[in-house]
Amino acid sequence: MIGLLRNAFRMGVKSVPSHKPPMAADSPAGRYASALFSSASQKESLDVVGEDIAQLHKILEQSPGIREFLNNASFKKQSKLESLEPIKESCHELTWSFIVAMADNGRLGELHKAAEKYSEFLKVLGKEEDVRVISHRNLTDEEKARVKDSLGKRGEGALTITYEVDPAIMGGLQIFRGSTFMDCSLRSRLERIQGELAKN
Repeated sequence: MIGLLRNAFRMGVKSVPSHKPPMAADSPAGRYASALFSSASQKESLDVVGEDIAQLHKILEQSPGIREFLNNASFKKQSKLESLEPIKESCHELTWSFIVAMADNGRLGELHKAAEKYSEFLKVLGKEEDVRVISHRNLTDEEKARVKDSLGKRGEGALTITYEVDPAIMGGLQIFRGSTFMDCSLRSRLERIQGELAKN
């Protein structure tokens, strides 16, 4: 998730005129993320808070046990906050206030989603786009560079590309870019040929 924020950090996005996030967020986690965004913008700290949130999201993403603990209603609020205490000294006061507010309202189980939503806000500000590339084997660094170069010529803004392997596609690539899906796999070509033969 840290990669999603790099473009916004490079741009030094500290504040926006309206102090409102660039997209609506109606879920509980989204509303907390929106409130944090507005507060950070008013204090010209969108980028600094964004770095905190990126680190927080990374911790939660890599530690399912912590997410389960935060989501467990049988544990007290103080115990949950103590589990997050190590990040307190290094993060902005707004970030910690945001975490405490979620704890006070029994919403720490939504912390992971709220962090993700805040990151999405900054990604939109940075005009960064997610792309998922699926291949039948692991691509070499040279092949990944060619894919990135090709995709970069198709639009503006930075790209965050994730690579996955699915042997079932047999060859070629499948590319998910926003709402667009490009299927250049060997499997899809064979299926089209089989479909044409079946018509004859």
